[in-house]
Amino acid sequence: MLPATDSWISRADASTRAGVLLGKAGGSCARGCTSGEKLHWWGKGVTDEDCLSLAKALSAQSGRELKNLLLGTNSVGDACVRALASSARAGHLKELRALGLSGNRITDDGCEAWAGAWRDGGASLIDLYLSRQRGDGLTDRCATSLAAAIGAAGGSLRRLSMGDSGLSMSGLAALLQAAASGSSALRELSLNNNSICGRPSPPVVEALRRIADSAASCSANRSCAGRQRSLRLSIRKQHGCKALEEQAAAAAWRALQTELPSLEIAF
Repeated sequence: MLPATDSWISRADASTRAGVLLGKAGGSCARGCTSGEKLHWWGKGVTDEDCLSLAKALSAQSGRELKNLLLGTNSVGDACVRALASSARAGHLKELRALGLSGNRITDDGCEAWAGAWRDGGASLIDLYLSRQRGDGLTDRCATSLAAAIGAAGGSLRRLSMGDSGLSMSGLAALLQAAASGSSALRELSLNNNSICGRPSPPVVEALRRIADSAASCSANRSCAGRQRSLRLSIRKQHGCKALEEQAAAAAWRALQTELPSLEIAF
């Protein structure tokens, strides 16, 4: 990897927090680190302004080496995500594998901006974390746009987290239908603390059966390198649901888990 003084990380505006953080290359990644490949900046007070500075630094040719960008528990919003989406569209995030944006204030608008850039080949994500957005948060609109990206982005994504959001059964169905596509590599879908109420809908059941059939086929044929072999779906602690309906829903989910033992459904 290039030394910090010669890499893209030396190109950020030094007057911003991002510039200051980039100027302190090194550190243990267990506590947050900065290097040409990894920016682990959770809880650093990063703002949209800082993120814009970061995006400008990424516009340098050598910014393509960045693989992990973790900005969780900061104060970034849609302006930050749009800037990152622009960088991705320009080809500066081709190597990005992990994007962590949980615990910020991103809305559906920002989510759609990123999903569009990702769908068009701006990144090859393996991990995407979007849980616990403050304010309006994320809804089925975000889930639908991400589903389109999952279906079109070459099947690289393995882990998606959208807990503590505003997803309903419709958003779950969109994501599972994308996961059921033949090219999907999705193995973990964490949607705890949403509003996915009631029995699993017919589109959800159909998608899960397709995923289970695909996993069984892969296991039998051993010819699915890079593709989905199983799925762990976590939908614990949904809110805004009626108690009596949820008792029936739990029974339906248990029955579905029994029917599809190759999948792991936590509810």
